[in-house]
Amino acid sequence: MTKPNQPPSQHLSVEQIQVRIWAFVVIAVTLVLMFIVGAMLYSVTFVTQPIKAMAPIDQAYTKMLNDIVLLIVGGIGGIMSKRIVNEPVKPKEEPKHDDTGTPKVL
Repeated sequence: MTKPNQPPSQHLSVEQIQVRIWAFVVIAVTLVLMFIVGAMLYSVTFVTQPIKAMAPIDQAYTKMLNDIVLLIVGGIGGIMSKRIVNEPVKPKEEPKHDDTGTPKVL
């Protein structure tokens, strides 16, 4: 039931729903990626490291985070490219007139 001042609800089309879900997924995965990068930079920058080399546990942690970041970046690329690949290609219309304004003869 609608209230007198409320406009009638509009149903979203399938394409609009897909775009909203796609945007939500891309934003969520990007936020996870940003958090991982921030945590990695903090752990390597502000935590005291041995003078000659990185601690073995920090090397393992950095390697694991590196693999996760590569996986997420690949996932973001796949999600974004899926949307582009699935869009139909519209043929380019040829002009009916040439540069001088005269009708084009076929």
